[in-house]
Amino acid sequence: SHVQKISRFGKPHDMEPWMIAGAIVGVMLLFATISLMARPHSQGRASSVKALVRQSAHFCGLADQDSNAVVALLHATSAQAYITAARSIVSDAALERSCHVNAAELQNAAEAKQRRAVAHINHACPSMKVQSDQLRAAGWVL
Repeated sequence: SHVQKISRFGKPHDMEPWMIAGAIVGVMLLFATISLMARPHSQGRASSVKALVRQSAHFCGLADQDSNAVVALLHATSAQAYITAARSIVSDAALERSCHVNAAELQNAAEAKQRRAVAHINHACPSMKVQSDQLRAAGWVL
């Protein structure tokens, strides 16, 4: 009950579905905790928000460069978590003023990268494909 995949180095490695799901949930919990801790006093808020936006953009870029779809999904999920945390601290208009970034566009880009990675994983590992009408409607399952 595992999927054997050949890494880009030519060596097989095992990808257990529960390990992938656990890693993604772990990253989401980590960034949720970071977002709660990133609610600083007004003086440090701007620098914390800029750091969150910078990290989101960084992980979006990494998701484009990843050749492994699972790692790309992890990076896209990280990008999504960072921009969600930033948007929960300040408004989109404040993000635009302080970071010169359209937060909605950055979040949409991260979501698109997540969908592409999930589609690639579903294509490469059909046994891991989630069968759900709700996820299909949301664009996660293609």
